[in-house]
Amino acid sequence: MTTENLRDLLHEQVADVTMPDVSDAAWRRAQRVRRRRTLAVMAGAAAAVVGVAGVVTVLDDDPGRSSPGPATSSPAPPTSPATATGPDVTSARPDTRLDGAPVYFSPTPAQEDALPVMDLARPPLPEVVDLSADARPVETDPVDRAEAAFAVSDDRGGSRVVLVAPDGSYRTLDVSRLEPVTHEDGYEGPPTGDSMLSPTGAYLQFPQDGHLMVYDLGLREWRRVGTGANVTEHATWANDTQVYLRPRATGGEGPVYDIERGESSGRMRYDAPSGGLDLGAGATPYGRHRTGPAGDAQSWYADVALSLPEGRLDGPEVLVATSGRPSVLAFTAGTERWKACCPVASWANQRVIVYESRREAPQLVAWWVGTHRFETVSRIVGFTPGEEVFAGSYARWWM
Repeated sequence: MTTENLRDLLHEQVADVTMPDVSDAAWRRAQRVRRRRTLAVMAGAAAAVVGVAGVVTVLDDDPGRSSPGPATSSPAPPTSPATATGPDVTSARPDTRLDGAPVYFSPTPAQEDALPVMDLARPPLPEVVDLSADARPVETDPVDRAEAAFAVSDDRGGSRVVLVAPDGSYRTLDVSRLEPVTHEDGYEGPPTGDSMLSPTGAYLQFPQDGHLMVYDLGLREWRRVGTGANVTEHATWANDTQVYLRPRATGGEGPVYDIERGESSGRMRYDAPSGGLDLGAGATPYGRHRTGPAGDAQSWYADVALSLPEGRLDGPEVLVATSGRPSVLAFTAGTERWKACCPVASWANQRVIVYESRREAPQLVAWWVGTHRFETVSRIVGFTPGEEVFAGSYARWWM
């Protein structure tokens, strides 16, 4: 069963389930805040600037720094808007709260389509990422690093890997030597995923049964790193040159391998960061955990209900960001998005997270944490929804 087949099956199971679409009201409120701010600027009002001290960590997938907290969710009480830094940043009251943390509703897919394109301090990606564009093999037209890597797979076992170079040009990487990797349930799946590209963009790693295959862009060579009987399905980057083998998607203690030396370099424990929030007993993380200059970001299937003035939102997909204090982005219009709709791509800077909006017309969307400000980074085209699926993997953009 392919990822696409599984997605279709899940959609069939939830097709008759309805939930309140609270995004329009939240979106209109954010627009009103924007207009008020614009009028204030025109009147000559000065905006306060708050500096956020950066915390630098050597780990891209840093061990979780969370602590348990009580599970509560309530509509937001009247509060003063928080002050944000940066050009034209909208400071907005949250839509509700979860365990005391502010919750902001994402734009719907239709609203995402109408977002302005990010201009200032944007990630180094083209406005349109075309996965079918003409591209030369990286083996013969080398680049030392990539800003993003995309794997496109079909239900016939075909797969292609497209790299986006720092200048926006494309390369392909021949992955025909790779075999499917065995999952915990015995299912065999593609070895490509959101943890392919290293934080520096210099390496790509692919889990295989009993070993890792690593491609070094600078040296233009493959290398094999033996892993013995350890589970490789959830392999992810621990730092710039080491890969951590999570025993399961939620984390746990596992071995670490140095891909430059090709050997084991100890063990580490990782638990997906939740910002100290109780997301429910059945909460499950998905996608790649990303450490930014001032915090962490992780997407989750939450096992809670968000209280709303007009109802409640059960079991939402959320993105938890810790940048000083935890903030939660709750994704709306779930039936219009794919399952695991919105994994974290990377931090753009200490206030901006970029997430993938995975749907028929996918986008990379920038969110100013703690506000209702969103902008489009890139549209992703060049694959056939329903016949092909893609996985995006991104370098660290904030250093």
